[in-house]
Amino acid sequence: MNKFKCLDPIELEPGFYYHNGLTSDICHFDADVFDKGCHVGQFASVIEVEEGIYKAVRDPLGIGKMFYTETKDGKIHFSDNFASLFNFKSPIFSVPTGAMVKIGTGGQRELIRKLGIYPMINENLDKKAFEKENSAVLNDFRLHIENRLKVLFTSFRNYEAEGWTFFVALSGGLDSSIIASYAAKYLDKPIACTLDLGKSEDSEKSQKIAGYLGIDHLVFSTEQKEIIEALEGAPSLCQDYRDFNVHCATLNILLAKNIKRYVQSNPDLEKNKVIVLTGDLMNEFTCDYEGEKIGDVEYYRLPKVEKKELQNTLIRGLDTSDREISVFKAYGLHCIQPYAMLYDLYESLSEDILETSDPKKLLNSFLVDKDLLTFMPKVKLRAQVGSRENMGILGLCHSKGINNKVFRKNLLEKSGYEKGDIPIFAGRYEIEIFK
Repeated sequence: MNKFKCLDPIELEPGFYYHNGLTSDICHFDADVFDKGCHVGQFASVIEVEEGIYKAVRDPLGIGKMFYTETKDGKIHFSDNFASLFNFKSPIFSVPTGAMVKIGTGGQRELIRKLGIYPMINENLDKKAFEKENSAVLNDFRLHIENRLKVLFTSFRNYEAEGWTFFVALSGGLDSSIIASYAAKYLDKPIACTLDLGKSEDSEKSQKIAGYLGIDHLVFSTEQKEIIEALEGAPSLCQDYRDFNVHCATLNILLAKNIKRYVQSNPDLEKNKVIVLTGDLMNEFTCDYEGEKIGDVEYYRLPKVEKKELQNTLIRGLDTSDREISVFKAYGLHCIQPYAMLYDLYESLSEDILETSDPKKLLNSFLVDKDLLTFMPKVKLRAQVGSRENMGILGLCHSKGINNKVFRKNLLEKSGYEKGDIPIFAGRYEIEIFK
């Protein structure tokens, strides 16, 4: 059984907690904390409370992963990677998101409690609130965002004082620039880093943004051979075979390898104390996704539904998105996604806000200096695409015929059990019934 540790939660306000969910070999989480209050962040923990009976918990977004299987001899095995459970040759299930459950031998399955999330401060945050000068509703919304980020980055400053080094994955867009801005404000020596796939604006824009913020910036170049090598290992690390998540994981593998190499070549850095901050999740919160076309082939296709339904679909899909945490962990690096602590605020957005031409800018541009916005490209491509000229990782996969079938084959082969059933159904990991 893999064991996990949830670091002491950060209390943002009475009854509201954020968990970093950094993992270790020590199994610990304070069950009493989960008996009260609301919870956001990234965490997945399990503890044996008596012989053959376990308590397990996962965050509401499902960022933390936790799988289990019960073998014919009645034993239960847990892991944060489902492929490692294939060799037991018994059905694999995920701990449900946003819940604390009891899992026992002989099919014992009990829902202890659902983890609450903070209800939106009011239900009147719509497009009109942004148009009204000094809107109390809008100011309240923004104040909650600022306060939560302040609490989180203050805790990061304490980590830094203990010897941790912070890297910020900077792609040149608004999401990662906000994270970089807060890192520059609260941390002494954050290091921004960008993967240059070639012929893209990412490195150029990121350099200007880092320069404006006054923080160190590293640009890591790559080549086709390295990308293909990373593609081969990406499915098993991100626990998925669908192209979008595999492509994202591939970019993060290349980023992680370069960060690790940089740390090892700099003896002044604490080699085992590295945290990578990313701007992931905000695209799901604001529905900032579109399909990509190469010739007559469309990739990353989205359902044709109303924006609010699309937002719900994208957020639910985070359950099977392991494109960052496990990838960085494989290289001995911790990864934290700060936007996980804002989930409930953005989930409360109205349809008319999500339908605006640029909801992300409408909602979040107040978090950075106005001058910084001028460095950002008007049309920001996905980091794993990079440029329209070569389409980055997606373009390479298209030209080489590397698709979902190839990724699925790689995932199964690397597990050592080619006939394993991948526990993904309708965009979510499969779960049992807990009553």
